[in-house]
Amino acid sequence: MRRSPDRADDPFEELFLHAYPNPDRVDCPGQEVLRGLATHVLPISHPARLHLTKCSPCFREFLEYQTEWKRKRRSRRVGLAVAACLVLALSSFWVYRYFQPGYNTSLVAKRNLPTSVNLDNIPNVLNYQGISAKRGVDSQPGTPMSEQTISRSRHELSIVLPPGREAGTYVVEIFSKTKPSQPLARYTGKASIDAEGVTTLRTHVDFATFAAGTYTVSWHVAGSEFSQSGTFELR
Repeated sequence: MRRSPDRADDPFEELFLHAYPNPDRVDCPGQEVLRGLATHVLPISHPARLHLTKCSPCFREFLEYQTEWKRKRRSRRVGLAVAACLVLALSSFWVYRYFQPGYNTSLVAKRNLPTSVNLDNIPNVLNYQGISAKRGVDSQPGTPMSEQTISRSRHELSIVLPPGREAGTYVVEIFSKTKPSQPLARYTGKASIDAEGVTTLRTHVDFATFAAGTYTVSWHVAGSEFSQSGTFELR
């Protein structure tokens, strides 16, 4: 029997290992009972435990079962600890990646967008090129080219503005159907014009606290009273 270093000098253990040979194995309870005692399946009050103090062969088997049981239990604990560390590391990694700018780049509202606009890397796109650019008409919510649907999980918003809108700093406001005159949120963003003459306004938004439903988005150049707006569905 292999002895563990921390038990090699135990005098009581040496006594029980060699003092009671019992070569005929009189009254021995059997391997299943010894294993049950060693692995705590059987209670400490089990009568076979007293037999261990009078039978060296049974005591030796008991120690072997106990050593193996403790080894497996340690291995299981180490495995669980490693698994927990891996889960924590992966969770931290994905949380970090999720909140990095530009990570959530899947698009929901790509339909009927002009071919000149590259939306492959733009999250949450609203296309309002179909809204009239005339003053006086645009003070009311315009009619989008198609159903505009964006996701609450996105934190960046790109608005393709009607033709003729200039580049610069814009104010973006979000309104609900129930309170059309009071903005729920207000943001600022930058609009730029690409080589095809398409003006795209980009801003960071926070829809996390918004309920799903129909909303109106309004935009105007900072310092100007001329605004335009369009509706969209938030899901």
